Amino acid sequence: MWAALCALSFSTSSVVGKDLLGALGPASLLFWRFSLATAVLWSIVGVGRRRGGPDPRPVPARRLVLLGSLLGGVVHLGFLSLEHLDVSVYIVIVYLYPAFVVLGAAALGRPLDRTTVLALAVITGGVVLTVPELITGVGSLSTAGVLLAVSQALTYAVYMLLSERIVPSGVDGVVAAGWTNGGAALYYAPFRAGQGLA
Repeated sequence: MWAALCALSFSTSSVVGKDLLGALGPASLLFWRFSLATAVLWSIVGVGRRRGGPDPRPVPARRLVLLGSLLGGVVHLGFLSLEHLDVSVYIVIVYLYPAFVVLGAAALGRPLDRTTVLALAVITGGVVLTVPELITGVGSLSTAGVLLAVSQALTYAVYMLLSERIVPSGVDGVVAAGWTNGGAALYYAPFRAGQGLA
């Protein structure tokens, strides 16, 4: 259920984001997205803490904020790609990231089981069948858009692999998300300073 909701949210955010890009531009749009998410998450943590929920302090906050800054960069690549590609093409390409996660984990020494290899083949086959131009030649697709989407998939895989190592087991997910979303919002501060904020 969580995987389905996550996929739906990821895809929907791309559709809504594409609509808002013209009005706000990537840096302002994503600054607001991560700032509002941070405010909501820390409100939930604060209410939960008063009711005996997890304490947000005994966590590696600096590492989580830095991880969040990486997340900000990952999402920025995606929205730069959306300036060149239709959402339907972008979302298929960026869903290569699970394959990159599996390959990265294997390179780091995690053994691949038969189910994982099958899933990897299904993901890759789905992308090839849906966007054959990636194999036969980019054609009418924007080369810059494709490269940005693939770069996002690669950096998102790095983010996922780092998350597994940086976020200690037992850290509450909402607390971790509060810190990382704050780090992602900070990623956009230089853009906001240089370009202004829509």
